[in-house]
Amino acid sequence: MLALAIFTPLYEKIFDFGEKMFANIWNKGDATENALTKATQSKSTLIKQIDELEKQLASQDIDMLRVEYLAQQFETMDQMISTDLFPAAVIQKGSFANPDALIINQGSRVGITTGDAVFAADGLLIGYAGEVYDNTTRVILYSKPSEEVSGVMGEGLVSVTAGGYGKGGLFIEAPRDLVVNEGDVLYSQYFPGKVIAIVRKVDFDARDPFQKVYLSYPVNINQIQAVGIQLQKTSE
Repeated sequence: MLALAIFTPLYEKIFDFGEKMFANIWNKGDATENALTKATQSKSTLIKQIDELEKQLASQDIDMLRVEYLAQQFETMDQMISTDLFPAAVIQKGSFANPDALIINQGSRVGITTGDAVFAADGLLIGYAGEVYDNTTRVILYSKPSEEVSGVMGEGLVSVTAGGYGKGGLFIEAPRDLVVNEGDVLYSQYFPGKVIAIVRKVDFDARDPFQKVYLSYPVNINQIQAVGIQLQKTSE
């Protein structure tokens, strides 16, 4: 066996075989490592692409919201113009201390005077022009505490006076025999057919000669973007 090993290339063949085997294993290891590296890089690239797509989608969502807002604004303004109301944009909402007021971007230069009726979209009567300046006006909402507005409601359209309750709410002390239900509408007495508020709750006690009716505007006053002003006609 010793002579066979010495005088034949057996060891050489074994060595060559072993060298090739280890070389293949090494090469496969390199290939595996390269594949893992490429996979990691591909995953990183994919994550970056996904992040970029998400940013683009978020940007498109914001753009869509802007378009919807502008379309809503133009539609509201168009409604005001078509009803002979002078349109104005709301540039400031009510403050925490005084939520029942709006500032609009039109004033005495276009003919607005104190007391002019102010409407929101769909002919909703919400208040009147209070302090009027050259280019701006403070709109006082009827829902402001201490404010009052005359209206009609119930069967037979009985005349009532609604007082401000604050934050878009109003209340009425109605006669006990007036039939009032949740969802009933308070219409303007001086602008026939124009809505002021919707009944939300009725408190009734048979021992009390009056019933308390709580109402609110059918729109969120914090979302009003535009208004229409009924300018008072001046005699020529």
